[in-house]
Amino acid sequence: MRKIAVLSGDGVGPEVIDASMRVLNATADGLEFVHADIGMSAYSKHEQYLPSETLDAINECEAILMGTIIDKRDDRLYRSPNLALKKQLGLFANIRPFAPLCDDIGFKGIDTIMVRENSEGMYTMAEIEDLDGVTLERRVSIKGCRRICRMALKMASLKGRKKITCAHKANVFTASDGLFKDIFYEEMTGSPYAINDVRADKLAAEYILTPGEIDLVVTLNLYGDIISEEVSALVGGTYLTPSGNLGDDMGLFEPMHSAQPDLAGQDRVNPTSSILSAAMMLDFLGMKSRGDIIRRSVREAYAKMERTADVGGSMGTRDFAERVAKYCEAAPDRDL
Repeated sequence: MRKIAVLSGDGVGPEVIDASMRVLNATADGLEFVHADIGMSAYSKHEQYLPSETLDAINECEAILMGTIIDKRDDRLYRSPNLALKKQLGLFANIRPFAPLCDDIGFKGIDTIMVRENSEGMYTMAEIEDLDGVTLERRVSIKGCRRICRMALKMASLKGRKKITCAHKANVFTASDGLFKDIFYEEMTGSPYAINDVRADKLAAEYILTPGEIDLVVTLNLYGDIISEEVSALVGGTYLTPSGNLGDDMGLFEPMHSAQPDLAGQDRVNPTSSILSAAMMLDFLGMKSRGDIIRRSVREAYAKMERTADVGGSMGTRDFAERVAKYCEAAPDRDL
């Protein structure tokens, strides 16, 4: 049995996770789900956003399937349990693949992967307040740069990519981004891939002007977060795009979209992002053929206009998941 920690979270998290589990059960045998709490739902039970019980459950598992959490932004002492979990587990790389699911949604020709450094930068530093304002420092380390560049090489090999682009702002941040750029070229020495570097702001424009020419991008934390949102919009939005967070020996897979508490419990949320993230999880577990079945089944449903209302269909969350699950069960290679 392959043990998976399931953290449903808050808002629409439980609904998209239930949908993903239905599809996983229809696709792959030998999966055991270990449920644990995170976020506001965890706080209501344990008075902690990331309880020790959750960490204990994760330590028994090979991967994590997570929903969404509600950030308590009105509490100045609050620290995101999502960020804390990724830090504790050493999940230094955020992997986001982007491609349209069907002909009538998104820009044609986009097929790109974002490999984003996930452990450093401004997101991991404290804001320092004084009488005149707030100072936020930024950390870029040699270790962090090397391992994210090596992850980019690994992803390029696994995903059959031909070109790797380094996105940076070394023209402004000559020391920190300059370090990242220099290490990128060091790590790419002797690789079989075409390589280049580009300013992060210019890359954002290139995704609009020549989206089909960008293959795999490796970049630092903030740039990857912002540009990923742009690219997700180009292929239909965050409800259609998956996300995985990888370390040396653990992976956490989650939807790109937010918790959307206003939609919770209404059977309206589109679970596609979570379902495709579950497919990425199967890839991570060495079950790529099963992940491919899910991706094909989602595309089949979209091609037949079997979709949720936000993308032109009439299905609810559960009905869409059930339809994708049926296609997975009927896949000719399901029992191979």
